Amino acid sequence: MKFFRYMLPISLFALLASGLPPRGIMRFSAKGADLMNITISKDLQGREIFSLVDNTYAPDTVSHITDLVLSFNQSSPELIRDDTNHYKVRHASYEMEKGNGVLGGGGAKFYRTMDRIELETSSGLWLTECTDLGSFTIEFRFRPSSLTGNQTLMKRIGYLSGIKNGFEIALINGRIHARFYGVFRNTEGHPVDVYLDRGKSLKTNRWYHFMLSYDRLSGKIGRYLNGNEEETAYITRTREPFIDTYTPLFRCEDMPLLVIGKDFYGIIDEIRIAHREYTDLKKETAFAYHRYKAVGEKGRLPVNREGVLTSPVYTLPLSGTKISSFDWEEIIPQGTFIWMEMRISDYLFDPRDTGPRWYRISRGQRRIHEKKTEEGDYLRGKYLQWRAHLIASPDGKRSPSLYDVAVKYENDLPPHPPAGVRISSVKDRRFTIRWNKNPENDVLGYKIYYGIRSKKYDGVISHIGGKRIPAAANMKGNIIEIEITNDIINENKKRDKHAVLHYPALKNTILYYVAVSAYDSYKPDTPFNHESDLSQEITARPFAGSEIDP
Repeated sequence: MKFFRYMLPISLFALLASGLPPRGIMRFSAKGADLMNITISKDLQGREIFSLVDNTYAPDTVSHITDLVLSFNQSSPELIRDDTNHYKVRHASYEMEKGNGVLGGGGAKFYRTMDRIELETSSGLWLTECTDLGSFTIEFRFRPSSLTGNQTLMKRIGYLSGIKNGFEIALINGRIHARFYGVFRNTEGHPVDVYLDRGKSLKTNRWYHFMLSYDRLSGKIGRYLNGNEEETAYITRTREPFIDTYTPLFRCEDMPLLVIGKDFYGIIDEIRIAHREYTDLKKETAFAYHRYKAVGEKGRLPVNREGVLTSPVYTLPLSGTKISSFDWEEIIPQGTFIWMEMRISDYLFDPRDTGPRWYRISRGQRRIHEKKTEEGDYLRGKYLQWRAHLIASPDGKRSPSLYDVAVKYENDLPPHPPAGVRISSVKDRRFTIRWNKNPENDVLGYKIYYGIRSKKYDGVISHIGGKRIPAAANMKGNIIEIEITNDIINENKKRDKHAVLHYPALKNTILYYVAVSAYDSYKPDTPFNHESDLSQEITARPFAGSEIDP
């Protein structure tokens, strides 16, 4: 592979004559990479520099989807549908307010017990999406005239599935409470409730802009009041960003009404729900928070524009290769940053596959191979892919730059062939074999190959009494000694469930050819385990009778 550049001490040259070097470094180019909003240039040294094509979230470059808008620029009898024409209004009772700080043509004043707005939900809209809600923002302006009791600002909750499902944003005793019931699903598919209740106390007759935002990729959910962050959380398996983000969705059986202003006393204005579909987010992500422009700019937050550089799947020399460090060079102007993730597997996977799982890594991170996966395996393998995320400054004026991405790796080399293999005794339908213990510290066991033809082995013996060779009883200092009998041959023959080999029984006067191999502890009994070459071949001929001790 042309991206390899081996870094070897002189003392290891002898190893190269017989196989792979123990370690190396892989440097990457743009060849075969998938570029999303990424441009490539070269500096004076000829290095490839990756940066963003577009730093801004202009309306013509990002497809934000506005699902619902209520600007309340008409009276309640005239309110038949929301401003997007997506939702039909079933009930509307409020007084149209044109003063007191409302935006546009008016706002909705709620002051009677019966006042509220009910919108019908139907399939194909965000409020009934039962596959993936993607990233979303719910926002509105309001001016409370009372702070007592439990006042509904917005609620969409269904019960038809037998489980409470949906969300509500309520003003409870002067504080805003935002709650999601069973909307988020964890990695096992189980519903999880999410509460954001730590808002500050409000005051009557003041305008507030409330926004609740969820980023589907990082799992960050946050609530904001007048543009200031009040509370955030990561809805992920580890409560850290990007680590197995939970999936938001509604129950398919439920299409409850969206209720606005029930038991609320005050004015509500400029309601909007907007989102980005998850399929789009995987290629282009609003990493921070969205700046929507359909209904005005007041109270909006700036965002970071993202570019994604995804490498092809690279092939490392051996299964179980260890990534000892991952590094890159970067130029980070103010307000920008770069984050990286990688995945590795012994199985070959397509660059577009959702598996294996991605893992967040930091610049210069060492000994990545010591990190364990959820399955309990170490993060090692033969096939490697990485993905870089370049994040622009929120004002869209500056881009980070990335170059010289490199991975240092360590080959998990097979053990040396066992040395000093010899026959120490032959008896009636049995023989005893000895060899020197291997010097490597990760040798898990040995295999004894035997047959009646040279280099053609009909049986493999790896266990005795259900234990791997060698058990403690087979060790004599640094010497391993095994007596091969027909009982041991039958035990190992039963382990060959697919009857690949014949396992001939030992008979007297027959000449048997024997060799030994060593194997390490990496994924034993799988095709990914590392087994040595065979030792020097030796022969044994069992015979009946007794020996005279010397």
